Amino acid sequence: MAVGLDHVAVRRGALGVVMFVAPAYVIVLVAAAGDESSGAWLLLAAALLFGATFGGYAGARDRPPTPIAHGAASAGIGLAFVLVAALIVQTVRGDLTLTAALTALVILQIGIGLGCLGGKFADTMAPR
Repeated sequence: MAVGLDHVAVRRGALGVVMFVAPAYVIVLVAAAGDESSGAWLLLAAALLFGATFGGYAGARDRPPTPIAHGAASAGIGLAFVLVAALIVQTVRGDLTLTAALTALVILQIGIGLGCLGGKFADTMAPR
């Protein structure tokens, strides 16, 4: 069975993810200055966790009939946008590795799960 998604809601949720994750990535790139063991990377981890959940919530807050699917799509699209941009930056800088690409894939999967959680929060908190 195909799920019809409200594209406006999904776009809003995806922008919610980008709003938190993209600036955090730029800040960490500048703050870490190429040091992979810098504590600044924790900021990106927090932004990924919160941003994906927030994006899922934003995508499902208008009570679409399928809030979890809307949350997952919102988080997935938003994170995919940021992760592809980050991988392109790494490619241009000559730093892209298979490990980085696989890590991005795992982050995307975790983010989609968190988007589902955000969609469930939105469904639970909505007035009935």
